[in-house]
Amino acid sequence: MTFDIGWLPRHTPRDQYEQLRKVMRSNGDFHRYVQPTGDRLAERAALAAELSDCTVNGVTGIVESGRDCDCVQYTHSATRTGLTLIAFERERDSIYSWADGPCYVSLCRPDELPGNHSRDLALEAFEDGHAHIVSEVRFDEDGSFTDSGGY
Repeated sequence: MTFDIGWLPRHTPRDQYEQLRKVMRSNGDFHRYVQPTGDRLAERAALAAELSDCTVNGVTGIVESGRDCDCVQYTHSATRTGLTLIAFERERDSIYSWADGPCYVSLCRPDELPGNHSRDLALEAFEDGHAHIVSEVRFDEDGSFTDSGGY
């Protein structure tokens, strides 16, 4: 039995998605649809290597960046002590499941953590006289923002 999660409506309640996910996991098909990019074991090995590289004296940096439903572009950084691969995957999955818009979670060394930033893109577009255009802005590792164009 296989499922295609592409048919789910955008506003599927979390409990319904979790029920579908549970059924898919019990049938062994979950990772084929959620992570279709390649071998799951190789992806976890690469993530474990990245986690090891980003851990200094038991402390790991986590950076979450994205845009919420109100068009606020944000970057939040934090440190975790004793972070394991499973704990990181659970935290990442939780962040992705509660995201209001596009988001990205990454690991970095604690001494390279960027500061917390946020920009209200809708308000900026309104103040610039273009209330109908919101540009996506991507946070770069050097602390600057890059405009990706409007939609």
